Amino acid sequence: MRTTKAFLESVIAGDRVATPEQIRAAQALLPFQHKKLGETGVAGQTGVQGQTGLVGQTGLVGQTGSQGLTGLAPTLTFVFTSPDTLTTTDNALIPWMIGKGTSVSGATAQVKTAPTTQSITIDIKVYTRSTGAVATTLGTVTIPAGALVPSSDLTFTPRVIATTEVLAAEITQVGSGTAGANLTVAVS
Repeated sequence: MRTTKAFLESVIAGDRVATPEQIRAAQALLPFQHKKLGETGVAGQTGVQGQTGLVGQTGLVGQTGSQGLTGLAPTLTFVFTSPDTLTTTDNALIPWMIGKGTSVSGATAQVKTAPTTQSITIDIKVYTRSTGAVATTLGTVTIPAGALVPSSDLTFTPRVIATTEVLAAEITQVGSGTAGANLTVAVS
């Protein structure tokens, strides 16, 4: 017992480097130190600062904040197909009625049978659902004569298609020798 007490007293006096547990044990011993009667001695030097203690538990999670600003509309890909020989008479491919606002910014196309003599052109349009009127033409995809795909994809300023609008692809020109067939148009 005397050895332990002497050790803890030397920790309190700052004569020894100690672990946090040893420092706490020495501090717990202080109230039980009995002073001897007589003169008070000279105060000792201030001890070395102890090690930083353990980090406490994480506090409670706060309330959920208010909703932030709405981000950009999601971008999806809409596919239009015409499995037969292409014509400009029955030129509107089945339109997409979109359930929620969606952003589009480009289009591409391909055919399995290439047009000859002249190119295939497909207009990408947005119609107003209630009136059927053209709200805007986003651009034209062109597949050159003798090719299966456009020489470059169509890009345009991103456009959000509202829930009150319809996205459509319309064939406006076909090959004059071979019209072209099995068309697929992708708008995203």
